[in-house]
Amino acid sequence: MNVKTIHIAGVQNDVIRYTEEMDNPSGAIIINCVVKVPELDRSKMSEAIGANRFFEVVRPEIDTRRLSMRFGREGRVMWSQHDGFIKRNLVLVEDKYDLEYMDKGDDLPHISKNELLIVNMEKESAKQITYISTLESMLISKGIVTEEEVVSLKETVEKEYVKEYRRFTIVDDAENYK
Repeated sequence: MNVKTIHIAGVQNDVIRYTEEMDNPSGAIIINCVVKVPELDRSKMSEAIGANRFFEVVRPEIDTRRLSMRFGREGRVMWSQHDGFIKRNLVLVEDKYDLEYMDKGDDLPHISKNELLIVNMEKESAKQITYISTLESMLISKGIVTEEEVVSLKETVEKEYVKEYRRFTIVDDAENYK
């Protein structure tokens, strides 16, 4: 397929590599692609999607239908930074896929064998959150920090954590990631 652009959540992405397949029996479209976006536009797609699991995808060179899709790979997007632009290696899965398997009560076949590891990581993260919350309460009660300083710290973390989070998914070149 000769696909030059794909629109994800209303944001145009230039396509470097593109394949799509149709899952049987769901009839869902699954897209594997590498896209390129200017550095200045890096956050537009994330902001447009927000906390939504599903978002709109349009493949203008294939058809004008608006597909309801989500990220595959447990929602992780591998990406790489280059001079003035970033590349993203994406798996996009149409909502029909989840509906087909959930209607039958089956496990979703796209869930990896690493799910237990992910659950354990989430539990450890929850423990760390509880630890930090308890520690900040102790520091406030002892007069070491003020509540205003804790609020300010939380605001800073909320604004800045994405920079650190992105480090988990950066690779040398997203185009080479499989």
